[in-house]
Amino acid sequence: ADGGGLPEGGPGPGTPSGAAAPPASIGKRDATAAARIGATRRHAIPQQDPFASLADPIMSGTTYNRNAANIGPNKPLETLNPGVYSAMSLNGNVKLNPGIYYVTGDIGFGSQAIVEAIGVTFVLTNNNPANGVGNVDMNGTAQMTLSAPTTGTYAGVLFYQDRRAPTSGGSKFNGTSSSLMQGAIYMPREDITFNGTTGMDVKCLQMVTWRMTFTGTSEITNVCPANSGAGSFPGTVIRLVG
Repeated sequence: ADGGGLPEGGPGPGTPSGAAAPPASIGKRDATAAARIGATRRHAIPQQDPFASLADPIMSGTTYNRNAANIGPNKPLETLNPGVYSAMSLNGNVKLNPGIYYVTGDIGFGSQAIVEAIGVTFVLTNNNPANGVGNVDMNGTAQMTLSAPTTGTYAGVLFYQDRRAPTSGGSKFNGTSSSLMQGAIYMPREDITFNGTTGMDVKCLQMVTWRMTFTGTSEITNVCPANSGAGSFPGTVIRLVG
């Protein structure tokens, strides 16, 4: 797939910016993009999947009914436990206990959601992922504290989409100054739109996607504390020497 593109000019007011070492695109750059993220290297070679060692997910744990994770606004705090859910519609005050949440449908974080999920991995899968799996839709006004486990199979991984899914659908990740998101987003067959707004607290963010679009109004600073469970992976380059 073509990598996300950037124009030759620098970022203007109200456009996202960032830095990497350096950003690389397998294909062409999109000349209509609204911002520039450093100096993009075009026509780079495909990189190895840094999470290839993770086995395809097998759903396990308690199976909850379809309404178990339908959390409405203006209600007392509700608590969810790890297991298998047909979907998640989080629109109120909810705490997710640590563990793995297998979701066979979509995950939605509504505009009035106040969500705490510490030591959690959301796994988007089902019994026949080749026919498609769910997406994530994160509203920009939701208040979220989300962090991946620091140990175990999915250490450092916050969202994991079954790699056997087709290349269709799209997920949206939005955040505000009252949000924390710590961990990797692994969706190798998914288009992702990532909108980071002023003051969003992002840690250990690693994104593996089919295609990625950045929007927003400020810089996104990505740091990774010690003992987070996150790993690092190098890029591969080829250079001719004479």
